[in-house]
Amino acid sequence: MIPPATQSPPSRPAFRRTYQALLRPAPVVERPPLALPLWVHLLVLAGLAALAFDIGRGMWGWSYDDAFIIYRYARNIVEGHGMVYNPGEYYLGTTSAGYTLLLAGLHFVLPWLDFPALGSLISAVCIGISGAALWGLGMQTRTPLAGLLAALITTATPLTVQSWGGEMPLLTALVMSAIYCYSRGAGTATGVLLSLAVLTRQDTVLLAGLVGLHYLYTRRRIPWRAGIAGVLVMLPWLAYSWATFGSPLPGTLEAKLVQGKAGWPLYLSGTLNWLAATIGPDLLPRLVVLALVAAGAITLAVLRLRRWPLDPWLLVVGWGVAFSAGYTVLRLPFYIWYTVPLGVGAGILLAWGIAGIAQLGAFLVARAVARPADPPAEPANGRPALLRPAAVVSLGIALLLAAPIAAQVRAYDTLWYTIPRGPDLYEQLGDWFAQHGGPQT
Repeated sequence: MIPPATQSPPSRPAFRRTYQALLRPAPVVERPPLALPLWVHLLVLAGLAALAFDIGRGMWGWSYDDAFIIYRYARNIVEGHGMVYNPGEYYLGTTSAGYTLLLAGLHFVLPWLDFPALGSLISAVCIGISGAALWGLGMQTRTPLAGLLAALITTATPLTVQSWGGEMPLLTALVMSAIYCYSRGAGTATGVLLSLAVLTRQDTVLLAGLVGLHYLYTRRRIPWRAGIAGVLVMLPWLAYSWATFGSPLPGTLEAKLVQGKAGWPLYLSGTLNWLAATIGPDLLPRLVVLALVAAGAITLAVLRLRRWPLDPWLLVVGWGVAFSAGYTVLRLPFYIWYTVPLGVGAGILLAWGIAGIAQLGAFLVARAVARPADPPAEPANGRPALLRPAAVVSLGIALLLAAPIAAQVRAYDTLWYTIPRGPDLYEQLGDWFAQHGGPQT
């Protein structure tokens, strides 16, 4: 038996160490990602996958009307007519070349699925990828509670329904993955993912510019590797679109500008009305959401001033701000799927607001239960035992989100039975025009 004088102090149980590391971020600069046991990552990723699967099951085969333009372009590619809406008319009317090509490619692999079903499959997979990337971002920046909450909120947001089957779930997955790779210093992967995001929606060039400027400002050098990788990804599309359509820009931009001038609700006013309708008419929920978003912005700003490595989170928020500013300046009309970048950024701030309040509550509880006469012990991993209540308080606050998230996901199941069936409506309209219109109708 080892003499008492030489015995090492007893370590905390492994489970307690794990949930403390999971729920309490460490204020560090330039340190390795937070290390957690493999089973914790598997548990979180399995939960996000189950959430995405359940949402996909409830939303299977549904999409909004504009997505069917992309489906038609993809169908014509599969049938050998090329990237056209009407065979023989080479007009770029799809806003998402990348999503169109992905749908066409998947149809060759899964020919028994129609395009709305393929859109649902892509959406379900992509919301899971977005959640996993945000969880990884929490690990990379050593802010796991914020990462976990951001992953849950982003996966179960109402925007999932409103943009289901379109290009926005794919775009969000590419953007979150690109920012995660950027946080890890993977320049080539960042450039490839950002280029794929630009192919999915060309306005994502704003985010690519933000990332490039951030790299130039923080590293004092040009990101050549990421830039070259991105250009190589874009070159085939640029060559094909210029040769086929005369420009890589979709013709829908001009149509959207005309709509804005013709009196269609503009992006800014439409987004504010959408936010009000999503939160609800009651004053209290609006004040709570506003307070949490403001708390998240303050938390990120204060911690960034204290030199926490939180710039990747700021890039996610910056994506939403830059997108909204661009659409407001151009006076583009409002469409509900345009709210996704801003909604994702607001969800990040919401997660950080909850995490910040949880940390504040944990600190106050730790101060309340501390006994001044007894100096805090220093465990083996260097964290004061005084802060053990932090994990308990943070876990309790985080679990409060379980009920609204579960209710939101349950709503997707009922939505399948209550929403108007888009394809049936458009088939009826098509049949009517075929019977009563001329050949060019």
